[in-house]
Amino acid sequence: MQCALKNLNVRKWYGWNVTAPPKLFKGVAEGIAPSLTRLYNNCIDLGEWPSEWKKGEWTPGFKKGDRQEKNYCPITSLICVDKIFEHLLSKQVTRHYDPALYHRMTTYSEQHSCETTLLMLVEDWRLAVDRKELVTILSTDMRRAFDLLNHSLTLKKLDAYGFNSSSLELIRSFFKNRLNRVKINLHHKFKPTMFPC
Repeated sequence: MQCALKNLNVRKWYGWNVTAPPKLFKGVAEGIAPSLTRLYNNCIDLGEWPSEWKKGEWTPGFKKGDRQEKNYCPITSLICVDKIFEHLLSKQVTRHYDPALYHRMTTYSEQHSCETTLLMLVEDWRLAVDRKELVTILSTDMRRAFDLLNHSLTLKKLDAYGFNSSSLELIRSFFKNRLNRVKINLHHKFKPTMFPC
């Protein structure tokens, strides 16, 4: 916990609660680490994601191309205490389940990137062509894939991977009743997030 707090990037995100910026968490890491550990473990035991942590503030993030066109995607800023929890859970889940996942699945895997995936694919295609096999490629745009994530299917898959009931409840709670807002001048109000699935 202390390590996660001390490694916070103080310039990266603040979220909507500016009274508790990453710089503060980093500065008092040693003192708050035991309390945060108890808080996070309590959330896991209860299978409940705190509602205040589900509030996000959308900021337009430029993707690419012409800035005059609609080449922006919403970037959700979350409060620091939530980001730390998400990061720690992600590390724990990845460490435990990475060895069980298909070795060619490179998305969100350590030591893998778009480049390593492309290198692997090109090598596979080259070998197939050398063996006089037919190579067919189907390409899809996955830039907004997370926006289309089916929550009930995700929970079923995690159950199949062996997640226990309290972990599944925690993730179900994470997906449920999320609120977001766009801050424009002084007008801002949290509204429920609508997911397509």
